Amino acid sequence: MNVLDGDYESYPPHTRIPDDEILAVYAELTVNGEYALLPYEEEWRERGPLIKEWGYQLRRRYDIDWTPSWEDTNLNPFFCEDSIDSSVPNVIDAVRIHDDLPVAIKATLGWTTEASIAFLFTDGGAVEESRNHCVPILDTFIEGDIVYIVMPLLRPFNDPPFLAVAEVIDFIDQLVEARGIEYMHQQGVAHRDITVGNIMMDASELYPEGFHPVRQNLSKNGMAEVVGVMRTHAPVRYYLIDFDSAIAFEKGTPSKYKYAEGRTGRDEEVPEFKLNEPYDPFKVDIYQFGNLLKKEFLLKYTGVEFLEPLVREMTRPRPQERPNASALRVRFNTVRNRLSSTQMRTHLNLKD
Repeated sequence: MNVLDGDYESYPPHTRIPDDEILAVYAELTVNGEYALLPYEEEWRERGPLIKEWGYQLRRRYDIDWTPSWEDTNLNPFFCEDSIDSSVPNVIDAVRIHDDLPVAIKATLGWTTEASIAFLFTDGGAVEESRNHCVPILDTFIEGDIVYIVMPLLRPFNDPPFLAVAEVIDFIDQLVEARGIEYMHQQGVAHRDITVGNIMMDASELYPEGFHPVRQNLSKNGMAEVVGVMRTHAPVRYYLIDFDSAIAFEKGTPSKYKYAEGRTGRDEEVPEFKLNEPYDPFKVDIYQFGNLLKKEFLLKYTGVEFLEPLVREMTRPRPQERPNASALRVRFNTVRNRLSSTQMRTHLNLKD
């Protein structure tokens, strides 16, 4: 019998399959490879010993001698942590051995633009800069032509959902007033893909007992759903990630030369991308963030109507009519300061 976490008898009833016929179906699925490692997971398994030398440990699913923990038991594979595969081919979850910090390790072919820019925001004192809301790089390793980037384990910024106006204000505050985007632009970097999938958060304070790195709605052992505390009761830090589409200019480059070409990113509504001509990538960032605020808050919830004028400015069709990051910070500050304590405590309600 192979049970990964503790004694078999300690597994609760909901994790078991009481019906022998159904149990036989799962056994056949297991034998036929339903839960076997995917091809890219096999590659990570081969890298496991090297990653351990670097000070990080992959999940037991990726042990060289792994066998499914539910074999010869009546456990439902769904509730066995080692049945959960990795969802992104070039990213794997792990823990830092010396302190059990959950991390994500990303493999890139060569020293890509993303790796270079991410390292820019980690090098020297940048990682300690409170204005820096670009995902921190904890470690980098090079093996052959592969660069490995180690980052904290994050989760989507909107999971769990926002519950109060104060939580929305803090989110925008960190990305704008706390000068996350402004800081990035001051370093000569435009992201060009500020969309839902590229803003994440460190939710360790929301989930003090942790959560599963892949099925993030479940506990670390995969057995039960987890519920986080409210953001107003725990500090959350938001980060911009994924600099694949980013462009960086050397410091001192005159503004008239800070232009980009080509359509990139996932926001298909950016007006500049519909034109076949150079554009200001920093104003694209403003549009994309404004569009995100519109779709994630204005169109979803009541109680955030005060954001409408600001979002209209950010998403003006003509880029020269949009505020730059510094002006955006000032405008947002004005909006925030007009809110009463009662408004800040207002509960968000989903629109019909």
